[in-house]
Amino acid sequence: MSGRTGYLALLRNRDYTLLWSGQVTSSIGDAIYEVALIWLVLGITDQSYAAVGLVLGVRLGAGLLSGPFAGVYADRWPRKTILVAGDVVRGLLLLVLPLSHVTVGLEVWHVAVVAGGLTIARTFFNPSLQASIPQLIASGQLASANAFLHAAMQTMYVVGPAAAGLALAHTSALSLLVVDTVTFFVSAATIAALRLPHHRPKDAPRTTVLHDLVDMVRQVYRIPTVFWSIVLFAVGLLAVAGTQRIGMPALADEVLGGGATEFGLLMSAVGAGTVAGSLVIGRINYRSDARMMFLGWVAWGLCFTLLGLSGHLWIAIAIAALAGAAEGVTDVCVTTLLQKSVPDHQLGRVFSLFSLTAAAGDAGSSIIIGQSLRRWNTVGVFVVSGLVAAGVGLAGVIVSRRWPNPEPEPPALREPTPPTPAVNN
Repeated sequence: MSGRTGYLALLRNRDYTLLWSGQVTSSIGDAIYEVALIWLVLGITDQSYAAVGLVLGVRLGAGLLSGPFAGVYADRWPRKTILVAGDVVRGLLLLVLPLSHVTVGLEVWHVAVVAGGLTIARTFFNPSLQASIPQLIASGQLASANAFLHAAMQTMYVVGPAAAGLALAHTSALSLLVVDTVTFFVSAATIAALRLPHHRPKDAPRTTVLHDLVDMVRQVYRIPTVFWSIVLFAVGLLAVAGTQRIGMPALADEVLGGGATEFGLLMSAVGAGTVAGSLVIGRINYRSDARMMFLGWVAWGLCFTLLGLSGHLWIAIAIAALAGAAEGVTDVCVTTLLQKSVPDHQLGRVFSLFSLTAAAGDAGSSIIIGQSLRRWNTVGVFVVSGLVAAGVGLAGVIVSRRWPNPEPEPPALREPTPPTPAVNN
């Protein structure tokens, strides 16, 4: 892999800087939204956690249903249009909640419909965003660009919930959602100013959505790096995502003898580690995105095993930070790998497929780990889930040794498209 570009050099690229600043601003709003949404539902239902589960279930279902189709249209329609429309639609959808509150009275089904609509819009937005980055910068800058954006957005997800929690002591959840609305409009304005060309070749054949979906699966299967990275990433999440989400509170309470404060410290350590890991991997040279991603999975899994065995808060915090760093490495490497290995006009649907399988692994892990914690002790769950994740990473390292270096780009998959010059202002 080629040498990395410095992060300050990336900010001299006008279009990347616009995209980066807009997405960082939007991430603050997204982090606030995650907290405000739950508090809003609890407030209008007199602390009904069943209602919270209903709303979150609608969110998940909407994403699973719309994800594959959204990816197809992310490759058919101009990505700039999708991105701007996605932000504007989400901003307007959020305004429905305060307007409902002052007119007809806010009910749970209003919140569920809006939450589902936001998720559907996001399934169009996110693949288009990830597929657009290679159109804005030179190929040698991809890893640095992904790392810098991921680290900045992750920082907002560390700071945002804490800020939202403090703000809720002085204002309402609806007021925080209005703040999120503003961040969507800021993001839309920055994207509207981008010089982002339409990616679809003029001579591209007209096909049905079903044809594109089937073709997407076939094409992914033909590229070993992409196929196995997507599959093993989902399997890895099946092992550890639920452990991080559900097991961490149990670890803080039952093993470390603490509670909410200790849990908050552990999650902050994970977030800080993710930021650090993303920034480091964006600045070092390595030969293969796939191999580095799988090594990250090995480290991520082993950290979870050690976390369960830690037995002391400050040791656990240090290990949690290392786990976050490994997570940052895997996230940056898989994004860069897909951007390099898939043709531009198919990137949207492949990123959509990746998001769908990752979401399935995430959701399945919550169910598996939740049931496991009912039957086994917390330490055992951490040890086993961590070893499984490390095993997934090790299997990926072994399999990836058979692949050419750099990652293969099969001629049958690479259709000639006019090159997009990098913009460096």
